Amino acid sequence: MNKRLSTFLGVSKACLNVLMGVLCYLKIIHEIAYLPSSNGGTGRFDYFYSIYDKLVVEEQQILVYLFLVITLVSSLVSIITLFAKNKEKIIKVSHILFSFSIIFFFVLLFYAAVILQYYY
Repeated sequence: MNKRLSTFLGVSKACLNVLMGVLCYLKIIHEIAYLPSSNGGTGRFDYFYSIYDKLVVEEQQILVYLFLVITLVSSLVSIITLFAKNKEKIIKVSHILFSFSIIFFFVLLFYAAVILQYYY
C-alpha cells in the first residue's frame, strides 16, 4: 500500500474513533412529548438525549464504557500502524477493530433510540 494512503487511513481511522466516542455524549437523540400544559390543553415538549443518557435509564451504561475502551484501543492500533515496521498484520487488526467499533457504535445508537422515556 502506498505510504501516503496508509498514513491517511491510519490518521482518519483514529480521528473517526475519537469522533464516535464524543458522539456518545452529545445530545443527538430527539424526542417529542405531548403533555398536559398549565392552561388545560396539551403542550409540545422537546427533549434531547445522548446515547449515554438513554443507556443510563436502562442501567446499561457499561456498554458505553466498553465502547469507549474499544475505540481507544482501535485508535491506538491505528496510530501504531503509522510507526510499525511489519505492517501487514497490524493493518489487518486495525481494520478489524475499526470495523467492529463502527458496528458497535450503530448498535448502541439504535439501542438507545428505541429506549422509551416515560413522562409523568
